[in-house]
Amino acid sequence: VQLGLDQGRVQTAVKPHGDVGRVEIRTPVAICAARGTRCRAAFDPATRAAADEALAGTVAVSGARSAVSVPADFGTRVESNGTPIPPVRLLTAPDLSGISATTLTLRLRLQWPPVGGAVRYRIQLAPDPRFRTVIEDTTSTSARLSLPAPPDGAFWLRVRAIDRLGLEGLDAVKAMTEDRLPPPTPLSPRPGAAVTGTRAAFSWSGAAAGARYRWQLARTPGFAGAATLERVIAGKSDVTIDGVQPGRYVWRVAVI
Repeated sequence: VQLGLDQGRVQTAVKPHGDVGRVEIRTPVAICAARGTRCRAAFDPATRAAADEALAGTVAVSGARSAVSVPADFGTRVESNGTPIPPVRLLTAPDLSGISATTLTLRLRLQWPPVGGAVRYRIQLAPDPRFRTVIEDTTSTSARLSLPAPPDGAFWLRVRAIDRLGLEGLDAVKAMTEDRLPPPTPLSPRPGAAVTGTRAAFSWSGAAAGARYRWQLARTPGFAGAATLERVIAGKSDVTIDGVQPGRYVWRVAVI
């Protein structure tokens, strides 16, 4: 089987059984031959360079001038001159243990310890642990990234480090769950309402058994500065505040 790769990346797994023969991934400068292995191959038309990474077994990579055998956890780069460099050990998998397995917000804020030798990271999200369908595929020059969260439910995060040669390292995979809580709906006071006196009552809908709410009152929409008043309310969906000074205020509430 021959696959032509003129741009981008491909990851393949070739069964070791006798009913599957040799698989070749052909780029304009190199051929990556796999049999009973798992490997990745890439080609960048801008630099006219190919990258091949062996994840399991041994991969044969040949250019116009020479060939190398790449063992598992190693990779090679082939420039436009057709000469593969000696195999280089792939960077270790990032440590994702510090990332919470459950996220409750509209954005994923991911951060992990930097991997030595990494110049970039590839971050992927998928709805299945084998990443047969990738719903997010991006890179970051630092060991952190913020991106939109997927819909509620289970998903998988995969991160790998990229070295200065463009070789992508070993995968770190983490099972995660998106479980956003629906925001409360403010009921009273309504927007623009006038409240007379120094006591003000606030209420909202969406109360759930055992829920806690973070309620805030401020003079500015940015909710910053000394004028901000905050309460954490448990088991009910209203709060009454005494001693409110005359003025214009904004308020908000979030479920915890």
